[in-house]
Amino acid sequence: MEFMEIEEIVQKIDNLYTAKQKILKKLIDYLKNINIDYALLKSLKYNNQNKFFFDFNENLKNIKVYVIRWDKYVNPHDHNDSGCIFKLLYGKLQSRLYSTTMAYKDTIVYHENMCDYIDNEIGYHDMENINFYDYSYSIHIYSKNYVPSYHNKPI
Repeated sequence: MEFMEIEEIVQKIDNLYTAKQKILKKLIDYLKNINIDYALLKSLKYNNQNKFFFDFNENLKNIKVYVIRWDKYVNPHDHNDSGCIFKLLYGKLQSRLYSTTMAYKDTIVYHENMCDYIDNEIGYHDMENINFYDYSYSIHIYSKNYVPSYHNKPI
């Protein structure tokens, strides 16, 4: 898949990302059909937080999109009211879900091509790469104003 194709996909998602409740299922269904070549994922220039921000993000009205290269564990974090839609493109991730008071709720294991949605009503979550022999890669869609807050993991 070329960058131009990815930009066209993301532009369509940006246009759909207006009425959260009505469109959430459509966005996830659309994301389920997206595939990005593994070689392309490996070739992206990730920042020191293992995130790749698309150059065209600044032109989007409603969202920002990035690919995360997972190598280890990310502390529990929250999401703004608009939440996060994501798809695991390659590998295997484990997420532990917590209440907003950091009480453990559940564990979810994500396999390739699985999509999900999380927001603060659902709870906070951590993420861990359990693809022990390689990175895992996922694409994330957030509202423009999203800035995560990280929390201490419960003992």
